[in-house]
Amino acid sequence: MTESLLNNEKCFLAQPAWQAVFYSLVVSHPSEISNRSETAVSLLILKSRVSALFADITAAVCNPRAYGVSQLNFLVSLASELRTDLLQWRSSYERLLAYTPIPCVSTVDYNKRCEIMSTYISCSMIVNRLLIAICFNSPENVRLEEETQHLAKQMISLEMQVKDICPHTRLFLAQTVFVARATIASAEDWVAESTGSPVGTVIEKWRFERWCGLFGRKVS
Repeated sequence: MTESLLNNEKCFLAQPAWQAVFYSLVVSHPSEISNRSETAVSLLILKSRVSALFADITAAVCNPRAYGVSQLNFLVSLASELRTDLLQWRSSYERLLAYTPIPCVSTVDYNKRCEIMSTYISCSMIVNRLLIAICFNSPENVRLEEETQHLAKQMISLEMQVKDICPHTRLFLAQTVFVARATIASAEDWVAESTGSPVGTVIEKWRFERWCGLFGRKVS
């Protein structure tokens, strides 16, 4: 799935039939986090939607003249819906994930919690940036970018906490940390100047490319 995201491709898991297969593998246990827990599987499905949305919005950024107002509004709607679903996921599992991270405790449960939280943070950072990209001059984007920078700092903080006690988990976090660092490094690029452009203007391709290039994602 990470490969699909980096290669500007849609993941097969975004298809309803495959999602049904993954949901059928869920093993219910209210206090357990594992690869087959509802917590992990539901986030995996959300991540597959991130890959699909990234590919669609990349196409719009690279060739905005090919997209009419209704098409761009549809992409804004998709991004907003996915952001809402990610926030709902966090709210639903907040209590279960409340002890993430557990300082200085290297256990399987601790590692899985860190992996899940890093996935959530990276998905949220990306979706926020995609929403900004497709509606670049929106006044709401100032607050949204501030939130994105806060998420990026959370990701860096999480990596710092696990680096000495969980080498395996730190390796898992490597790509999400790249996204966080790229997001911080490109912060100035994602603040729209007062150019008089109408709300809904798609971000300039160079801004988008620079951010993607900093964490190794293909754009075109």
